[in-house]
Amino acid sequence: MPKPKPDNIVRFELVLGRTERELIRDTQTLIAVKNFGNLGVEILKDATALAAFWILFSRFFPDLNFVFPPNADAGTILDSAVNQYNSWEEGRRESGRYEEGSSTLFGGIFNLISNLIRPITNPPEFGDL
Repeated sequence: MPKPKPDNIVRFELVLGRTERELIRDTQTLIAVKNFGNLGVEILKDATALAAFWILFSRFFPDLNFVFPPNADAGTILDSAVNQYNSWEEGRRESGRYEEGSSTLFGGIFNLISNLIRPITNPPEFGDL
């Protein structure tokens, strides 16, 4: 049996105020951060994903190549990558390439990324608090 056509159409409109829009935006941000955090935890737990991350990371730095021991667990891969990155960055600073890079746009961006990563790979020691 065919459905009859409607006699009239009623349109409902929901209008949100500034506070409601801010709450929705904050909720979206929290969900995105949670999902990103979950992805990070999963990568840190899986040795293959962690090695793949560091290898992809090295593609942004042409003279940085990570070498990992075979059949290593995630902790060994992370420690190895951090040690290799720190020694690479130290050599870059000692050779003067860090100062050379600051004179170009791409080199400045490269130095900025390097400076953002340094506290993660080489955290400062605060001593006894």
